[in-house]
Amino acid sequence: FIFDGRNRRPPRDGVNALLSFVYSILGKDISGALQGVGLDPQVGFLHADRPGRDSLAQDILEEFRAWWADRMVLSLINRGQIKPQDFVTEASGAVSLKADAVGAPFARGFGGISAVFDEIGYVNADYL
Repeated sequence: FIFDGRNRRPPRDGVNALLSFVYSILGKDISGALQGVGLDPQVGFLHADRPGRDSLAQDILEEFRAWWADRMVLSLINRGQIKPQDFVTEASGAVSLKADAVGAPFARGFGGISAVFDEIGYVNADYL
């Protein structure tokens, strides 16, 4: 794998595609958890409010990026659970996961926000 820094919209390499994928899933889980406890996930503090963006969920996601989501991506790559052949490059230069590789993070134990809370032992996330 080659990683020359973060790029997105669209990701231009496999590492960035995998980071974007994991961030989007975790962000949606956080959004659902916020809604589940009666908070509006679209009213954030760090990320600007705009239609369709769950700004508060993105704010909270920042706390989990490096130590959990990035670590997940590195583990998938280092353990060989994701390989360069698991990505497809579009004519536009955008890189994405192939359909048959999308399950790799889940096979590795990606349980979303519930798994994060269980790992840190901070909250009983059974209600999520």
